[in-house]
Amino acid sequence: MLSKLLKINFLLISLITVSNLFSQQSSNNYWQFLKYDSTAQNSYFFGGIHYVQTPIATDFRANGLYLQGGFNIARLFSKKIIIGLTLDWKGWKGINRWHPSASFTSDFNEAFSPQVSTPEDIAKADMIKNAVNNVDNKYFQGNYFGRIGVAVCPFPRKYGSIMLEIKRGYSSFPIYGYLDDPNIDNGSSDFAFLDFGNVYSGSLYFKPFNFSKKTRRTNYTEAREDWKNYLSIGLHYERMALNESSFYGLGLSDMLSENFMSKYANQHRFGISIGCGIY
Repeated sequence: MLSKLLKINFLLISLITVSNLFSQQSSNNYWQFLKYDSTAQNSYFFGGIHYVQTPIATDFRANGLYLQGGFNIARLFSKKIIIGLTLDWKGWKGINRWHPSASFTSDFNEAFSPQVSTPEDIAKADMIKNAVNNVDNKYFQGNYFGRIGVAVCPFPRKYGSIMLEIKRGYSSFPIYGYLDDPNIDNGSSDFAFLDFGNVYSGSLYFKPFNFSKKTRRTNYTEAREDWKNYLSIGLHYERMALNESSFYGLGLSDMLSENFMSKYANQHRFGISIGCGIY
């Protein structure tokens, strides 16, 4: 009996020891990966400049140059990975005129029935209708947006430098032709602005020249000499809800039928970008 107990104790002690050694080894390997490597180290900041394009058939388009910037929180404990806060900002509307799809415009006109009482709100509703239909020299031109979120890039120097971002923000669509309009307060601008809040988006950036080889940046001088280290392509998705719209206090739900708002409740936008990614 004593012999069996001793064997059981020995086995238990052996299992615990092996388990501790394995856990310690795994932990050591993980921290060895995260710790300093002079040939592949990240900074506290990352960013880029990109040109994004959505399909022409998209009802609310988002095209043009935007800036990306971020703070790498993971740099506090690792020089190998990126886990941080990211900010996208498009502060120049662009020059492209656009209008929603033919099906959206047709359904919009059928559903247009402003549930408002003041002359000012009726005039605002007509402004949106004119822009959608591109009449009286009123039209959408370009767009603005801003969003903030989190970014993760587990291998910035290899495997395509894939970076995933999840963000939330706003979109704004300028409407040309409303200089000094008495029904809205847009200062001295020629544009009125249809705004959307609570816009959710996701982006997947990668560096195409970093799939075939491991890119290691030893210093910024060498990096500048190889533009391939910076070329970045992005795939984008964005969800914009029509009931989150605001046109100087008037929402689209105040001028359109419930059926229309239900049919077009969420605008799903897909796009692709190309630009410079510094990370």
